[in-house]
Amino acid sequence: MGSLWIVWLKFFLSAAVVVAGGVRLTRYADALSEKMNLSKAWVGMILLGLITSFPELAASLASTVLLRAPNLAVGNIAGSVNFNLMIIVLMDIIYRKGAITDQVKPSRTYDFSAEFFGILASIVVIEIFLAWHLGVLSFGHVSYGSILIVLVYILSVKTIFDSGERPSVEIKPIAQAIKDAKEPIIKLLISASVVVVGGIWLSGICDDIAQTTSLGRTFTGTVFLGFVTSLPEIVVSLSALKMGAFDLAFGNVLGSNIFNILILAICDIFYKSGPIFARVSSTHILIMAVSVLLTTILIIGIQSPKKKTIFGLGLDTILMLICFAMGMKFLYHLR
Repeated sequence: MGSLWIVWLKFFLSAAVVVAGGVRLTRYADALSEKMNLSKAWVGMILLGLITSFPELAASLASTVLLRAPNLAVGNIAGSVNFNLMIIVLMDIIYRKGAITDQVKPSRTYDFSAEFFGILASIVVIEIFLAWHLGVLSFGHVSYGSILIVLVYILSVKTIFDSGERPSVEIKPIAQAIKDAKEPIIKLLISASVVVVGGIWLSGICDDIAQTTSLGRTFTGTVFLGFVTSLPEIVVSLSALKMGAFDLAFGNVLGSNIFNILILAICDIFYKSGPIFARVSSTHILIMAVSVLLTTILIIGIQSPKKKTIFGLGLDTILMLICFAMGMKFLYHLR
C-alpha cells in the first residue's frame, strides 16, 4: 500500500511538471505569433493546436521508445482526443449564457477540421481492425496507414489554412521575424524541454500504475495519461473563453486533435518492433469511434442555430457528455 501511495504522489508531481511546461508553451506560442505577425485564427487552429499537443507527443514517444508500451502510447492519444472534446462541454457548463456552440459561426474551417479528424481517426480504427483480423500491410516496420496519416495531415493543414483567415498584416522576412522573436523562441524551447522531461517521467509513472493495479495499460493510458496531457488544452481554452475568444478555443481543440492523430504515425515510425497498430488492444477502436461521434455532434451543434438548453447547457453538449460517459464505462469494463 505504501509503494502505491508513492506511485500516485509521483503521478501528481509529474503531471504538475507537464501542465506547468504546457501552459508556458502556450503563452510563448502566443507571444511568438505577435512577434511574427501571424493571424490569430491560424495560430488557434494550427500553431496553438500543435503546441498544446506537445505533452501528448512527449508522453506517447516515451511510452513507445523507452517503455515499449504501445497500448500506453495509443491510449494516451485516444484518451486525449476525447478529453479535448469534453473541454467544449466544460466551457458550456462555465459559460451559462446559452449553448456555447451558438457563440461561434459555422465556417468551412470547422467543417474541414471535423472532416479531416474523422478521416484520420477512421484510418486508425481501420488499421487496428485489420491488424486483428487480416494483418497490417507495412513498408518495413511502418504501416501504410501511418504513411497515409502523414499525407492526410499535410493536406489538412493546407486546406484549413486556405479556408481560414489570412494574416491582417504583411508577414515579416524570416530573418527579421526570427530576430524579433528571439526571446519567445528561447523561452518556448526551454518550456518544450520541461514538457519532454515531464512527459517521459509521467509515462513511466503511468506504466507503474498499470502494473501495480488491475487497470492495465490501455485504460491507464486513455484515462490518466490522456487526461493529464490534455490539461494545457483545458487551460488555453478556458482562458480563451474568459476573453470571449470562442473561435480560438474551438480552434485549439479541433487543431490539437488533428495533430494528435499524427503523433500515432510518429510513434509508429519510432516503434521498431513492427507496425504499432498491430501491437495494441482492439479496445482502442471503441475509444477512437467515440471521438469521431463526439466531433460529429459538435459540428452539427455549431451548424444548428439557437439550440434549446437544459439547465443552461446546449442539447449538443449534453449528448456529447452522455456519449463520452458511456464510452468510458465500456472502456472500464473492457480493461
